[in-house]
Amino acid sequence: MDPEVERDGLTSSQLQTDVELRLTQSGIKVGPSSMGFLYVNVYAWKPEVPSLYAYSLRAEFNQGFMLNRNPKIYSLAATWSVSAGGTVGTARVSDIRSAVTDLVDRFINAYFEQNPKR
Repeated sequence: MDPEVERDGLTSSQLQTDVELRLTQSGIKVGPSSMGFLYVNVYAWKPEVPSLYAYSLRAEFNQGFMLNRNPKIYSLAATWSVSAGGTVGTARVSDIRSAVTDLVDRFINAYFEQNPKR
Protein backbone atom coordinates (compact mmCIF):
# COMPACT_ATOMS: atom_id res chain seq x y z
CA MET A 1 0.00 0.00 0.00
CA ASP A 2 1.24 3.46 -0.82
CA PRO A 3 2.61 5.15 2.36
CA GLU A 4 0.58 8.27 1.61
CA VAL A 5 -2.65 6.23 1.55
CA GLU A 6 -1.68 4.59 4.85
CA ARG A 7 -1.03 8.00 6.43
CA ASP A 8 -4.53 9.01 5.38
CA GLY A 9 -6.02 5.96 7.10
CA LEU A 10 -6.12 2.94 4.77
CA THR A 11 -3.74 0.06 5.48
CA SER A 12 -3.24 -3.32 3.88
CA SER A 13 -3.52 -5.02 7.28
CA GLN A 14 -6.97 -3.43 7.80
CA LEU A 15 -8.10 -4.64 4.41
CA GLN A 16 -6.79 -8.15 4.97
CA THR A 17 -8.53 -8.33 8.35
CA ASP A 18 -11.77 -7.02 6.79
CA VAL A 19 -11.69 -9.60 4.01
CA GLU A 20 -10.79 -12.54 6.27
CA LEU A 21 -13.43 -11.57 8.83
CA ARG A 22 -16.13 -11.24 6.16
CA LEU A 23 -15.28 -14.65 4.69
CA THR A 24 -15.15 -16.31 8.10
CA GLN A 25 -18.47 -14.79 9.16
CA SER A 26 -20.07 -16.18 6.02
CA GLY A 27 -18.77 -19.67 6.74
CA ILE A 28 -16.03 -19.77 4.13
CA LYS A 29 -12.83 -21.27 5.50
CA VAL A 30 -9.84 -18.92 5.50
CA GLY A 31 -6.33 -20.34 5.28
CA PRO A 32 -4.39 -22.77 3.11
CA SER A 33 -6.72 -24.77 0.92
CA SER A 34 -6.55 -26.95 -2.13
CA MET A 35 -9.87 -25.48 -3.32
CA GLY A 36 -8.45 -22.13 -4.33
CA PHE A 37 -7.84 -18.63 -3.05
CA LEU A 38 -9.41 -15.20 -3.19
CA TYR A 39 -7.04 -12.51 -4.43
CA VAL A 40 -7.95 -8.90 -3.65
CA ASN A 41 -5.96 -6.07 -5.20
CA VAL A 42 -6.36 -2.47 -4.09
CA TYR A 43 -4.57 0.32 -5.90
CA ALA A 44 -5.11 3.87 -4.68
CA TRP A 45 -3.27 6.97 -5.83
CA LYS A 46 -3.52 10.72 -5.76
CA PRO A 47 -4.11 12.19 -9.19
CA GLU A 48 -3.34 15.82 -9.95
CA VAL A 49 -5.96 16.91 -7.38
CA PRO A 50 -4.22 16.74 -3.96
CA SER A 51 -7.42 16.34 -1.92
CA LEU A 52 -8.60 13.31 -3.91
CA TYR A 53 -7.77 9.62 -4.25
CA ALA A 54 -8.53 7.54 -7.30
CA TYR A 55 -8.76 3.81 -6.72
CA SER A 56 -8.99 0.58 -8.63
CA LEU A 57 -10.14 -2.67 -7.00
CA ARG A 58 -10.09 -6.24 -8.24
CA ALA A 59 -11.14 -9.45 -6.56
CA GLU A 60 -10.69 -12.83 -8.18
CA PHE A 61 -11.01 -16.43 -7.12
CA ASN A 62 -8.24 -18.65 -8.43
CA GLN A 63 -8.41 -22.43 -8.62
CA GLY A 64 -6.05 -25.14 -9.69
CA PHE A 65 -6.81 -27.29 -12.71
CA MET A 66 -5.38 -30.23 -14.60
CA LEU A 67 -5.68 -30.87 -18.31
CA ASN A 68 -7.76 -33.90 -19.30
CA ARG A 69 -5.32 -34.79 -22.05
CA ASN A 70 -2.37 -34.69 -19.64
CA PRO A 71 -3.18 -34.67 -15.88
CA LYS A 72 0.49 -33.96 -15.12
CA ILE A 73 -0.09 -30.42 -16.38
CA TYR A 74 -1.39 -28.40 -13.43
CA SER A 75 -1.90 -24.68 -13.28
CA LEU A 76 -4.01 -21.92 -11.73
CA ALA A 77 -6.74 -19.85 -13.33
CA ALA A 78 -9.11 -17.14 -12.23
CA THR A 79 -12.60 -18.67 -12.34
CA TRP A 80 -14.44 -15.63 -10.97
CA SER A 81 -13.53 -11.96 -10.94
CA VAL A 82 -15.00 -8.54 -10.39
CA SER A 83 -13.54 -5.07 -10.40
CA ALA A 84 -14.53 -1.56 -9.41
CA GLY A 85 -13.06 1.88 -9.20
CA GLY A 86 -13.80 5.40 -8.26
CA THR A 87 -12.62 8.47 -6.43
CA VAL A 88 -12.89 9.65 -2.83
CA GLY A 89 -11.72 12.68 -0.94
CA THR A 90 -8.68 12.18 1.27
CA ALA A 91 -10.87 12.62 4.36
CA ARG A 92 -13.01 9.69 3.18
CA VAL A 93 -10.29 7.23 2.19
CA SER A 94 -11.93 4.68 4.52
CA ASP A 95 -14.78 4.48 1.98
CA ILE A 96 -12.42 2.32 -0.07
CA ARG A 97 -12.70 -0.28 2.70
CA SER A 98 -16.46 -0.37 2.15
CA ALA A 99 -15.94 -0.80 -1.59
CA VAL A 100 -13.63 -3.76 -0.91
CA THR A 101 -16.24 -5.28 1.41
CA ASP A 102 -18.83 -4.91 -1.37
CA LEU A 103 -16.61 -6.90 -3.75
CA VAL A 104 -16.07 -9.59 -1.12
CA ASP A 105 -19.84 -9.79 -0.56
CA ARG A 106 -20.29 -10.31 -4.30
CA PHE A 107 -17.78 -13.15 -4.14
CA ILE A 108 -19.56 -14.70 -1.15
CA ASN A 109 -22.89 -14.59 -3.00
CA ALA A 110 -21.36 -16.18 -6.09
CA TYR A 111 -19.57 -18.79 -3.98
CA PHE A 112 -22.75 -19.93 -2.25
CA GLU A 113 -24.68 -19.88 -5.50
CA GLN A 114 -22.22 -22.52 -6.77
CA ASN A 115 -21.69 -24.23 -3.39
CA PRO A 116 -25.04 -24.19 -1.56
CA LYS A 117 -24.93 -24.80 2.18
CA ARG A 118 -26.45 -28.10 3.13
